[in-house]
Amino acid sequence: MENSRALDKIRGCLAGGAMGDALGYPVEFDRLRKIRKEYGKSGITEYTLDFATGAAVVSDDTQMTLFTAEGIIAAKKRGVTEPADKRLYPYVHSAYLNWYVTQGRKPVKMPVKDMPNSRLMDIPDLYITRAPGITCLNALGDPKKRDLYKPINNSKGCGGVMRVAPAGILYPEATLENVVEMGAEISAITHGHPLGCFPSGIFAAIVHQAVWNDEKKPLAVMIKNAVDAARNLYGKSDLWEDLEALVDNAVSRAGNEKSDEVNIKGLGEGWVAEEALAIAVYCALRYENDFSAGIIASVNHDGDSDSTGAIAGNILGALCGYDMIDEKWKRNLQFDKLIAFFSKQCLEASTLAAPL
Repeated sequence: MENSRALDKIRGCLAGGAMGDALGYPVEFDRLRKIRKEYGKSGITEYTLDFATGAAVVSDDTQMTLFTAEGIIAAKKRGVTEPADKRLYPYVHSAYLNWYVTQGRKPVKMPVKDMPNSRLMDIPDLYITRAPGITCLNALGDPKKRDLYKPINNSKGCGGVMRVAPAGILYPEATLENVVEMGAEISAITHGHPLGCFPSGIFAAIVHQAVWNDEKKPLAVMIKNAVDAARNLYGKSDLWEDLEALVDNAVSRAGNEKSDEVNIKGLGEGWVAEEALAIAVYCALRYENDFSAGIIASVNHDGDSDSTGAIAGNILGALCGYDMIDEKWKRNLQFDKLIAFFSKQCLEASTLAAPL
């Protein structure tokens, strides 16, 4: 894939996630009835701009996504050129600890000694708390080792899945199974329940195909491929059938004639990882060729609107690329220039095959 096309899709993924996040953040804790009462029968369809800055502000979802990217980039620059290399996760963990400090928490000892200085920690606006997940904060403040096999807790909250899009971006030559495992392991840094981790792997594998497979493959095929790869790794889990059934339900609903309100209600509210993934998959698949309609649908429901908006936006933005996203979503988006910078950093790091 040409670098210009790859950069367009990487930026589309990262910016698209931020756009869905920014659209959903003002209504994150609102029921659909309240959203419609305040914004009209179509729900929220435009950014709500911050009074002080005039920006469409993002939540912890986008903050942590950027720190995920910074952690993986740091690992690649230190020679972690294979996604199956377990040395990757301490770098991402260290990046999350940097985010932890921006949220007003006391510094915690880094898992790696050679973590580069964080560019993100030089951005004053990242030190503003935007409803950070309590599970993430508590887990990052706990010194225990954590991974899929030594879980830090029993949480399956969506805070693990909403931030792992960069796992699908930075290793273009990786197998889907390696991408699935990487997404799940990154999620396990803070969320220990299998259903907090497995959906993250599926999500990362969908993103990976949407960014790097330029063969016009339908999204439904990408979803099937991601689920198949995850089944190969986790299919023996007692919880696997429930997760696969929920994703299948989302795919099926995307093709029916019922309203988005009815379909999304049938998938859950998105507070837990498997429901957040299912809602995003439904919205992205139903509106595969319409970024605006997809993110609008993904935030207008009773549940965790910013996280479902972020995940759907990551997928849809990767599919269409940044240039094809409507201009209205680019205007006033907080951190748009920072996201553009990190998109270039991700592209450069994706080509690394040896330590710098």
